[in-house]
Amino acid sequence: AYEIGVRLVGSEMCIRDRRHTGPLTRTVLDTAIALDVLAGPDERDPSSLPETRNLFSSQIDAGIKGKRMAFSCDLGYASVEEEIRVLFENSLRDFEKCGATIEHKPVQWEDPYNCWEIFFYGGIASNLGPKLADQGDLLDPGLRQVVEKGIHLSAADYVDALMQRNMFWQEVRSLFETIDFLVTPSTAVLPFSIGNNDPLDASGQAPRSLSWTPFSYPFNLTGQPAVTIPCGWSQNGLPAGIQIIGRRFDDLGVLQVARAVSYTHLTLPTILLV
Repeated sequence: AYEIGVRLVGSEMCIRDRRHTGPLTRTVLDTAIALDVLAGPDERDPSSLPETRNLFSSQIDAGIKGKRMAFSCDLGYASVEEEIRVLFENSLRDFEKCGATIEHKPVQWEDPYNCWEIFFYGGIASNLGPKLADQGDLLDPGLRQVVEKGIHLSAADYVDALMQRNMFWQEVRSLFETIDFLVTPSTAVLPFSIGNNDPLDASGQAPRSLSWTPFSYPFNLTGQPAVTIPCGWSQNGLPAGIQIIGRRFDDLGVLQVARAVSYTHLTLPTILLV
């Protein structure tokens, strides 16, 4: 499934611009068709972009010949399960078959989690914090911990996070001056049990919150378009995916890459129900 991020408008817009609500689609083409309808300016959102007058769905088959692709399995800080790493590395040949140029550029970033959590936790706390005293028992325990942490953040924490975000963006920006797209795994671990919010990381250590998803929040911070597509199955029949990140505002380019790198050769594994 593909998720399209839709910015909220009105009073909640300013506190939720690092996370998005949107529809799920089953194919790249469906995503493009949905964006044909959803994308565009909205006067209620001062950061919305002008109308492009170009339909995504009519341009997604342009191909990726000559596009410069960089690959990173850990971005310099993530701990990734071995099966995820193997499936990810095997996916490189599919990009080469489509005519893309593989750029071997090491990515050694500092983990921006501490910056991102200020926006994420603070945004949730601003919405649910006032309800904590009367309705806190109704919250999922993991969500309640997030709210309780968020309500203790200060204005100084927020301003510091803004500065950290800008410094992180300069690192990301400099990489994208020499490439068109960056590819990472979708997650650091294979799918885990429902109700387990924080599985053990690849090293078997007690995890930091959300350590299983180290490849999503960096690009929530930078505001770059990204799409996840399947890349294979684990030995136990669990799905794995890769994430394609483009330059800011290059939503169409990201869809073109996802469309070109066809994984229709993947067959569903035999799953034994016991």
